[in-house]
Amino acid sequence: MIFPENVVQIGQLLKPHGVKGEMLLVFDRKSYSDRDASYYFLEIDGIFVPFFVEEMCFTSDMTARVK
Repeated sequence: MIFPENVVQIGQLLKPHGVKGEMLLVFDRKSYSDRDASYYFLEIDGIFVPFFVEEMCFTSDMTARVK
C-alpha cells in the first residue's frame, strides 16, 4: 500500500483534452516537468492509483497532454 508520506504532489489534472483519451496535466514546478516518468500515481478517493503514460506532448514548459 502507498502512503501519503511516500509521494510528492507534482501537479494537477485539469480536464480531458479531445476525444483520444488525453488529459491536461499542469505541473506545480518546472523541475517536475523535466522528469521522464513512465507512470504517475493519482489520488482517487484517498487511494493512490498508478496510471501508466502512453504518450506525453508538452504544450508549454509546465503543461502537457498525457495519454
